[in-house]
Amino acid sequence: MNHQVAVNIDEYCGALFAHYTDRVEFIGSAFFFLHGDRVVAATANHCIGRHDGKFHVVCAQGIFYLDISLRHEALDLCLLTPQSHPQNIHATLVREFATPGNTVLHAYEFSTTEVVKGGYHLSPATRIGNCVRVLNAESIFGAAGHRMLELSFPALKGASGSAVFELRNTQILIHGVLVANVQRHLLPAQIETVLDEENEILEERKYFLPQGAAVNAHHLAALADQLLQSA
Repeated sequence: MNHQVAVNIDEYCGALFAHYTDRVEFIGSAFFFLHGDRVVAATANHCIGRHDGKFHVVCAQGIFYLDISLRHEALDLCLLTPQSHPQNIHATLVREFATPGNTVLHAYEFSTTEVVKGGYHLSPATRIGNCVRVLNAESIFGAAGHRMLELSFPALKGASGSAVFELRNTQILIHGVLVANVQRHLLPAQIETVLDEENEILEERKYFLPQGAAVNAHHLAALADQLLQSA
């Protein structure tokens, strides 16, 4: 059953572009989900930034044009209304606050996407791990840091806006939205030391493995409720 759902992941997760009269610019990742009886798209608000062009998502089912519906800068979330959307959307939001544990979580992200001579070069990556802990990191991330998910895999540039989801039988349950990395300076993944002729340390390089941070889907569900109520 899980295999059948996994095949459809690329049908509702996609690369997000801002398009202008003279160019198209890749700005991040995005996804579609079902809320009530309505299909909505979402991304990280910082992906939209100050872009004032129009927006579209490219995924396995094609190109879908979007209008901005609701932005929340403090939560770093943006909801978009698709002018058309992929068929058979299975993804729904987890309303309760997510908790750390060994539940397997996925992110299907488009960090390596490029626009070359007007063509889309998509090379999405599937990240698989778990929520290692839930943070109260408002001092760093503002309101978005409330009950934020710290993940066991990193968030690469261009991955922001990806859904962090669980596959449960035939259900696709969204637990969060990837927005940033959390650095752990006390736990370097690798240390490289360069010694001089007297065998003393000349240079030391520390490589840190960042861990992805995701806004809890509870916040996204509250925004989606507002969107439906205002319709």
